[in-house]
Amino acid sequence: MNKWKNTVALLAIALFTLPVVLFMYAIGSWLLVVYGALFPWQVGDLCVTDTSVKAENVGGFDFEFEEVNCDVIGNHDVQMIFVSRHGQHQRHRLAAYISPFRDPRRPPIATLVAPQTVRLSLGAIDGVYTSDDHWRDLRVTYDHSLRKRTH
Repeated sequence: MNKWKNTVALLAIALFTLPVVLFMYAIGSWLLVVYGALFPWQVGDLCVTDTSVKAENVGGFDFEFEEVNCDVIGNHDVQMIFVSRHGQHQRHRLAAYISPFRDPRRPPIATLVAPQTVRLSLGAIDGVYTSDDHWRDLRVTYDHSLRKRTH
C-alpha cells in the first residue's frame, strides 16, 4: 500500500510540475525576446573574415582578397584588398568595396600591366568604400563597374 501511495504522489507531482515548467518556459522565452528588443546586447566586433583569393608575386607584390561579413542577418559582404611585398607579411589595405548581393561573384584578378603597375579587375560591384591608387612604389588601377540599384 505504501508503494502505491509513493507512486500516486510522484505522479501528482509530475502532473503538477509539467504544466508549471512549460508555462514558465513560454513566459520566460517571451520575456527574453522582449528584454532583448528593449535592451539590445552589444556583442562588440563580431565579424567573419575569409580569404577567398590570393595573387602571389604579381610584379613583386602579393595581393589578398578577403571577404568580411559583420551582419548576422545577411546583408552585403565587404571585400577588402590587401597588398604586401612578395614573401613579406606586413599588409596594407588598398581598397574596400561592396560585392554584389546574391549574385555569383567572379574572383578578382590582379594583372601586371607595366613595371610597378597592377590592374585589379573586380567586375560588377555595388559600391566602393575606399581605394588607394598607389602604395610605396606600386601604382594600382581598378577595373570595375558600379551596378544600378533597383528597388
